[in-house]
Amino acid sequence: MATKKKLLLLFFLLISLVIYSDSYQKLFKQAIDNYNIKDFVAAETIFNQLITAGYDNFEINYNLGCVHFKLNQFGQARFYFEKALILKPYHSELLENLNLVYQKIYEDPLSGEQEIMNARLVFSINIKVIAFMFLVSFISLLICLVLMIKTKNKLFVVLSVVCLSFIMVFTVFFYAQNKHVNQTNAIITDKKADLLLEPYSHTVISQLPTGFKARVVDSVEEYYKLQIPDGTSGWLKKDQVITNYPD
Repeated sequence: MATKKKLLLLFFLLISLVIYSDSYQKLFKQAIDNYNIKDFVAAETIFNQLITAGYDNFEINYNLGCVHFKLNQFGQARFYFEKALILKPYHSELLENLNLVYQKIYEDPLSGEQEIMNARLVFSINIKVIAFMFLVSFISLLICLVLMIKTKNKLFVVLSVVCLSFIMVFTVFFYAQNKHVNQTNAIITDKKADLLLEPYSHTVISQLPTGFKARVVDSVEEYYKLQIPDGTSGWLKKDQVITNYPD
């Protein structure tokens, strides 16, 4: 009886997954159709619905970047293209489009190229591959250490050093990816945004252009506290940025 219940539960689970997947495909196609007929606002709405439903993948982020670029919303385009870059750092069309965005927001185009190079380096190895190779290297190190102690063979000393080197390399990659993914950034979506001394203040520290990226360090009511690359900190209204900050 218990086996029948398990099989029935498994059946309904499989049916739910099929329906869930079919719903995704239909909505995704509808969004692409809207994009193709240049109804970019409708396409954006559907792509955002899919992200809210949990489909935060390369295709949706890439297409959202394209939608916002067509709407001349270069801050939002940068945000979604850079999210997509983490998932596929060598996608040729993405790199071309991201370069176009950087040309719109940077005075020096080389700054944009450097951003892409950094991301491609950090995410050149998939996180699952890193985890697997770290585990293999760690187990290999333990085996080599045991054999080194038992046999006193210098070959295992060399192999131990090699395994340790691999462990250090994969640890660096893991740390860099984790830091990049978990860093809370905000990108300016207004044409110009005033960085304020305090929340609700009228004292402007700096004016930030659209597409400018800064680190979010705090959140109070309708304001984010940002730290810009030169170390300056100030406050900005939340509706002037797009961010991955977990409010």
